[in-house]
Amino acid sequence: METKSLRANVCQPHLKKTRCGWGVLLSLLVVCPLVASLASASHKTVTPTEVMFEPIGLSNEKVVYLSSPRHISSGSRGELGWEENINGRHWNYYAATGDYMDGSITSLMRRNLRSRGYKVIVSPNSRDGNIQESINRSNALQADVHITTHTNAIRGPGTGDYLLLIIDQQTASAEDKALRYQLAQSLGPKVPGNEVLTTDVSGYTNGGNLGELAVNAVYTVYVELIFHDNQSHVNWFGSGDDWGASVKHHAWRYGDAIDRALRFPKDKIYERYYQ
Repeated sequence: METKSLRANVCQPHLKKTRCGWGVLLSLLVVCPLVASLASASHKTVTPTEVMFEPIGLSNEKVVYLSSPRHISSGSRGELGWEENINGRHWNYYAATGDYMDGSITSLMRRNLRSRGYKVIVSPNSRDGNIQESINRSNALQADVHITTHTNAIRGPGTGDYLLLIIDQQTASAEDKALRYQLAQSLGPKVPGNEVLTTDVSGYTNGGNLGELAVNAVYTVYVELIFHDNQSHVNWFGSGDDWGASVKHHAWRYGDAIDRALRFPKDKIYERYYQ
């Protein structure tokens, strides 16, 4: 497989501190929605239903579909931590609506896709193999962005140690490449893999491994976030009681990459309203 290796240095954003005499009230406003959201963010069982999130505040008029794995064999794919279907949806959920950045609860606008103005759909992660249902839903909802999130396995001698970002050679567009590049820039330096591999080789086509990208969305990328059979990757991602190891720190980076690839659509809406 022909691949390109890309490693970027990205500065860590600094969280702003709020000085306000209403500290307790502000804490409740931030924490209560989070507590409510945790009920739908299961890292123990598969979730057979789709979840749709409306934008927080002003909409940027864009729709993001986050597709989760639906492997029938999930749980028996060499996973050392949670099963793959749960891994993908766990990450997607917090990218969509998590209230964390860099390990801390925050109310910053860039904390998740909803607060950036996107309507977001997180797919089921049922063990039914019915990825076509997710594709159909993405198309029916007229998604502008479609990202499918998996975890990987080497399935043989050696240890996988990279982030894999794939677009489909048959359908790859400048928009796909822009999103893939931004994911590599924002997420690449933070994942445990020692390099970022990007590919659009013919071995991954809509007729084969990348059927999940057979969607109408303009921006599409297939993400293999970690190797779930590499213990150091599993430790980074989180397992057992440490459910927030990765999502509390880095799931917001999906929003960062999407915003950059789409050139900050919420800013354009603000300009339209307030110019």
